[in-house]
Amino acid sequence: EIFPYAENKFFMPAVRGFSIDFFADDSGQITHLEGKGSGNVWRMKAVDGPPPAVQLDRAVLERYEGTYAHDRLSRTNENQSEADIWTCVISVYEDGRVWIDFDNQSILEMVPYSETGFYTPGFLGTHTFFMNPDTGIADRMEMDADGRVLEFYRQ
Repeated sequence: EIFPYAENKFFMPAVRGFSIDFFADDSGQITHLEGKGSGNVWRMKAVDGPPPAVQLDRAVLERYEGTYAHDRLSRTNENQSEADIWTCVISVYEDGRVWIDFDNQSILEMVPYSETGFYTPGFLGTHTFFMNPDTGIADRMEMDADGRVLEFYRQ
């Protein structure tokens, strides 16, 4: 729970010394906030909510199922180790929901907002699939992590 102590300042009594300051542009629109505590400052920008979700047929969703890999260094580096490859698995569950499972991270639900575009609730980025015209299934996924685009290729 947070409590106001000024027009744009709040504090959290449960976390000693932690405060949140909101900042607005000239029109009064909130642009970002800063969380302060223990000598650290965390800046978080204001973002629009996720796009509206759409329903996709299971046959469409199954085109995205599979394992994808992102080369953290370079796709042409001959000296890379397995640690340089970041993989994820896209799964469609029986109830029609789509999940992404990254190496050593929590499994996240992916919500479609277009036929090839997905977002994960609580994550600012999006996932876009690109179809192989010869097979009709996705051979690449781009993850836009708040402006940093990472390419994942089907394995």
